[in-house]
Amino acid sequence: MSRRLPDKPRKEFRRVGPDQAVLNLLSQSSADFKRKRPMTFWLYFPTRKGAGSAGKKLAELGFSCECVKSAGSKKWLCLASKDVVPRIGSLISIHRSMERIAKQFGGKYNGWETGLSTEEGRGLPDVD
Repeated sequence: MSRRLPDKPRKEFRRVGPDQAVLNLLSQSSADFKRKRPMTFWLYFPTRKGAGSAGKKLAELGFSCECVKSAGSKKWLCLASKDVVPRIGSLISIHRSMERIAKQFGGKYNGWETGLSTEEGRGLPDVD
């Protein structure tokens, strides 16, 4: 099951930050967030070289990376995946690292996602 967050930040996103706001939303699910979950982090770059360099740097930090041409865009996407316990402290640390690495190679960090099974997602509000 996938939940897409709105394009415009809600008041809560601005008040507590995007990572905490998503965790607040996910806390309404039945998912166990005390265990590691597969998470994907999105970074965009104007060049293939920038995406590849970021991917190598992230691989050194234990992420699995895939760099591909972004659909419908001239940008390159570096998808970095890792099993993470989704706690605010670790997510803020990862967020800062992602922003630093993206900037180092001329790109932008665009956030993260994690999946929920249909069972885990029951009762969550639809935010589309």
